[in-house]
Amino acid sequence: MNRRKYIKTSLSVLPGIYFTKLDINRINQKKDIVFIDDSHWINNLGVKEFSDAYSIQYKLKSAKPFEKVSYNIPNEKRYAKVHWNKTDNKNKWFPQGISGNDNCDIQTKNKRLLISSSYYNIDKDLTRQRARISLFDITDINQTKYQNILLVANRCDDTVRINTKDYNLYTKFNPIVMHAGGVAWHKNYLYVVHTKFGIRVFDLTKFIKANESLSHRNYCGKLGNNIYGLGHSYILPQIGYYRINAGIPFSCISIETNDKETILWTSQYKNKDVKSSTQMFGFVLDSDGVILPKEKVRVKDFNGSCGKSGLWKVNHVQGALKIGDEVWASRSGAPKYKGSTGRLVTQYKTNLGIRWRWPSGPEDLYFEKSKNIIWSQTEFKGDRYLFGIKRNQYNIKQNLTTEHEYCR
Repeated sequence: MNRRKYIKTSLSVLPGIYFTKLDINRINQKKDIVFIDDSHWINNLGVKEFSDAYSIQYKLKSAKPFEKVSYNIPNEKRYAKVHWNKTDNKNKWFPQGISGNDNCDIQTKNKRLLISSSYYNIDKDLTRQRARISLFDITDINQTKYQNILLVANRCDDTVRINTKDYNLYTKFNPIVMHAGGVAWHKNYLYVVHTKFGIRVFDLTKFIKANESLSHRNYCGKLGNNIYGLGHSYILPQIGYYRINAGIPFSCISIETNDKETILWTSQYKNKDVKSSTQMFGFVLDSDGVILPKEKVRVKDFNGSCGKSGLWKVNHVQGALKIGDEVWASRSGAPKYKGSTGRLVTQYKTNLGIRWRWPSGPEDLYFEKSKNIIWSQTEFKGDRYLFGIKRNQYNIKQNLTTEHEYCR
């Protein structure tokens, strides 16, 4: 566990610590990334069969639209809206990150999938958080269904806090205490941002069936031959993580792919009273989905948008995408406009940003490249849904230098 090398690593290497040095300009923090491969513990669970994202059972049906739901986006820009069932629409699991199988490396079987990450919030007590993902099958957009899966980590992982206030622990593994503000699906890996820590990595071919009996819904871990995941039908074990000392806070994450490279982009949620500007950080991946050690971390500033009182800073960023020369950001905490405090902010090259109408409680962003659709979701109780917009309906290349009627 003491090996530290300047080498390109892979997610399938033997357990150990791999240190990569990166030149990150304009960041006044320690400039390093450490990857810990922790996949070996999964073999000790004695699981005979794993499932992938296409073979798990999708048991939960999405509900019909609720009266409270307001899309708050002009009709011509809307693509689709996907709902939770009545329980998940109002419970203490708050949706955060979103991604999908457009960049996956698993046999697709003609399925179209979205992944939503959520955290469990009890009275804003951070020590009692836990995280899960929900896999949505949207192959038939009019009859969507989904499954909730608990994210777990090795009990011996000292980066994972253990909370026993709300559930009982057996052996081997426990839930992960984190906000799970963003997710990105690339090849068969799921990258989940951990706010002040870095990126946690999961293998989407390693879903494990769990005992979902009501009598054990407050138990997590292994007992005898049984796997328990707080009443969830499946658990997904962590295979490793990146401890990153630059780019904090890690509030969201997305994938950019082009003919030359694949980049993981993270961004920051910062309050308006923070003096430093919000930025995006790009980590170049190799063909195996591993951050390249010799590539500089890309840094992208958010351009402000023109307002009556001058340049508006882009803060409260919940999701961010980079598509070539385009930047798309989902933000909250804006002045109320048409009943919403959410905004979509776009910018093209060095142009000033443009603000567009967006729902309240907006979260992460995901670009479904094959359909030219951008997805997001909302988090507020009773008003939760995943939604898509038509990218080609937004004229983001216009260069606005004076006050304009924003929130189109």
